[in-house]
Amino acid sequence: MVIPTLAADSTVADCLRALDRQTFQAFEVIVVDNSGNQAVRGLQLTGPRVRVIENAANLGYGTAINQGWHASKGRYVVTLNDDALPTPDWLEKMVLAADRDPEVGLVACQVRLSDETLDSAGMLISRDGSSKQRGHGELPSAYSREEDVLTPSGSAALYRREMLDDIGGFADDFFLYSRIRISASAHGAAAGAAAMYPTLSCITDTR
Repeated sequence: MVIPTLAADSTVADCLRALDRQTFQAFEVIVVDNSGNQAVRGLQLTGPRVRVIENAANLGYGTAINQGWHASKGRYVVTLNDDALPTPDWLEKMVLAADRDPEVGLVACQVRLSDETLDSAGMLISRDGSSKQRGHGELPSAYSREEDVLTPSGSAALYRREMLDDIGGFADDFFLYSRIRISASAHGAAAGAAAMYPTLSCITDTR
């Protein structure tokens, strides 16, 4: 699990507490501090599964994810926003979706806003190449079945390590995550990796 953070505020601790309640517990957490001033230290994060990578400046989303990917050991690399609150069965369902089919290289989920409408149910690519949240502003019930999707949102996604190894990970020169998630997912699709959206695997984004 890789959690990049720029603000490094109390939402990071809230996110980690939600991860402690996951029904699937065989994971590590790597928090990448992009604040440039060691702000994560002030949160006094503890626990055997939590490691922190400190950057002297904001190196951007792509570089932060790559740092966590290279430091991690699991067969999957999961990205999560620092203000996300995953439901207890979120990670279990993401892993099960990937385990069922070795051709699945990416797994998406429902990302819900605090008002319980969708931020995204996977991502789309517009004609101009920009990313667009699938289902943004709609009710979660409209996206309640398992299906293939183009790409997950980088705010909460699972990537098969073998796929990342094949494509070289995330593009360091893409600074913002909206472009990063398209970069990695597009390369994954070109490499033949499928993206899956499992039923009712969801998190709440506190925005």
